[in-house]
This record gives sequence, structure tokens and C-alpha cells, in this order.
Amino acid sequence: MGSDSSNKSGRKFRWEQKDEYGVYRDESGYARSVAGEMIPVTKDNIRKILERASLFEESHICLPEHATSFTPTKLAPEIYTKDEINEMVTGICGAQEKLGDELKTLVDDTYQPLDRGYNELFKSMAKMRTEIESMQHILEKEATTSPSIDANKATSIDVKPQTSQIPAEPESLAEKKDEWEIAYINTKINDVYSTLNNNVDRLSTRIDLLQQDLDTIRKKDQQPATSIDICTITSFDSKFATMEDRLQTYEDMHDRFTSPIMRYLDTLFTQMMNV
Repeated sequence: MGSDSSNKSGRKFRWEQKDEYGVYRDESGYARSVAGEMIPVTKDNIRKILERASLFEESHICLPEHATSFTPTKLAPEIYTKDEINEMVTGICGAQEKLGDELKTLVDDTYQPLDRGYNELFKSMAKMRTEIESMQHILEKEATTSPSIDANKATSIDVKPQTSQIPAEPESLAEKKDEWEIAYINTKINDVYSTLNNNVDRLSTRIDLLQQDLDTIRKKDQQPATSIDICTITSFDSKFATMEDRLQTYEDMHDRFTSPIMRYLDTLFTQMMNV
């Protein structure tokens, strides 16, 4: 049933029943506000307003044909079919798996040369230690035998006394030999340090590259997936966690290898200086 009313100008009009959008209209079909002003809005205008509003915020206002099955949610600017969404998710999964395999290969390529380098380094260090111990043994033996060699012999009245008991030439040769041995040890230690530093720098660079790749993957996967296959994101997270654990393992191996090698090299250097 309608009801009579008038606007501010005194013109009378009759309110009809609400239409499907909940808007009161007069007998001419024009929408009216509570104060009585005319609102010339068509159904198409209202539909466009509702459709535009539903794109940006949650709203309980919906079109009449959707009123029975309406659920408050955000609509995407572009509507995709189920097949299109599944195809996009499949492409993302394939790209992530391919990237995971590439990262695994990169980690393996980093670890294997590093392992070989450490093995060669340990062999070289063991050889150096053997040489240093041999040199120490020779020097100790020379120290115990030198008094008898340099001891003054008993003189006789029939023998002309020698003017010098220790020739200058052997002493010079001994000094040159010591200098050569020290230079040789220094060269060996520098070679070990250089090899170790190169391996450590190469490993650190590879670790930084892996960390950058993981950060890039995280940034790409921050966008929510709109698909019934959202459960696949859980598998992505588990893969990232596994890759992060493996990266942390290689960092721990790097620290575990480097620390004892540095201590051992310091010990060898101290022994060399003592010699």
C-alpha cells in the first residue's frame, strides 16, 4: 500500500511500495529520499553501483538474483574459471619444483668441490707437519752432535796451532740452509692459507646466492592463491623449510671445517717460529 507525502516545495506525491532494491518510489516511478527529494536513479545505475562496490570491500548488499546464495567475500577484479585457476596453479607448482631441483644441484656442485678441496688441504697439512717434525728432529740431532765436532783438539808442541777452529764458510752455509728452510715453510703455509681462503670465499658466495634465491621465492609466494587447490601451498612451505635446513647445515659444516683448520694452521705457524 502507498502513502501520501509532500516535499519541501509543498508538492504532494504518493509513495508506493519498496522495489527489489528497497527504494521507495512515487506514482511516476521516481525514487524519493526520506525528505521527499526526487532521486532519478535507474536500475542499471543501481546495478553498476553495487557491482563496483562489491569489487573493493566486503558488503552484504547484493544483486537480487544473488540474494539467496550471497556470502560476504571479496571478488577478484578478474574472474577465472576453475580450469584456468588449476592451470595457473599447475604452472606455479612446476616452476617451483624446477627451481628446487636447480637449487639442489647448485648446493651439490658447491659441496663436492669444497669436500675435495678440504681433503687435499688436510693431506697438504699432514705432509707439512711431517716435514716440520723431520726438521725439528734434524735440528735437535745437530744440536747434540755439534759440541763434539766443534770441540778443541789437544795440541802438541810438534803441531802448529790452527788460527781458527770454526771455518766461516760452513757457518754461512748453515745460515743459508736455515733461511731456505724457513722460507720454504712460509711458502707452504701461505699456499695452505691461500687455498683455504679461496675455498671459504667460494663457499660464502654460493651460500649468499642460495639465500638470495630463497628470498626471491618467498616474495613470489606471498600472493594468496585463489583456487580449490590451496593445499599445495603447504607443500611449498615444507620445501622451503627443507631447503633452509639444508642451507643451514652447509653453513654449520663451513664453520665446523674452518675453525679447526685455522687453529691447526696457527699451531703449525707457532711450531715453525719455534724452529
